[in-house]
Amino acid sequence: MGTTSIRVRGIASWQRKQSALRYPSFFVALLLIILLSGCPVKLIAPYDETTEKEASLLQKQVDQFITELILDGETAADESTRRAALKYDNYRKEYVRIAVDFRALKIRTEAVSMNELSAKQVQYLIENFEKLEARHKMYSSGKDGDAQKTSMSNRYLEIARDILNEQFKSLLALELAKKKSSKVDSKKIED
Repeated sequence: MGTTSIRVRGIASWQRKQSALRYPSFFVALLLIILLSGCPVKLIAPYDETTEKEASLLQKQVDQFITELILDGETAADESTRRAALKYDNYRKEYVRIAVDFRALKIRTEAVSMNELSAKQVQYLIENFEKLEARHKMYSSGKDGDAQKTSMSNRYLEIARDILNEQFKSLLALELAKKKSSKVDSKKIED
């Protein structure tokens, strides 16, 4: 009799294991529901008010700077006086100030977890601003290897300003979408 009772218990425990193994997807799904039911999934960084304000301020500074370049160039009677009016050294401090502000914004966006999209937008802005500065240096140096590539015409400056403004608009739209998303998330939590 002793062996029979052991065998019965062994069969019963074996049958329980088999029924649990029969539906593994059910248990995995149940486990996932339990684990994830209270955990919202975030795929992008949360809204950062400071980033939005700094980007808005920087956009105004860049727009004003390029507008001043355009206005300073308009007063010139000919190309030589235009070149003198738009001499790079006259604007060097402003380029440095804006570059420092861009780097500060870049560091801020890179420091936030899951903020790669904003960091990329800032990097693109920096690259285009650096291209403007490099072109300005070449124009001031008087080395016109290819006049089209070194021109600082008002049309070129207007296009550069428009491109930079569009990039700022993209960055700000992303930050405002994060703001809207955070408001929606907070309403869901309150409900």
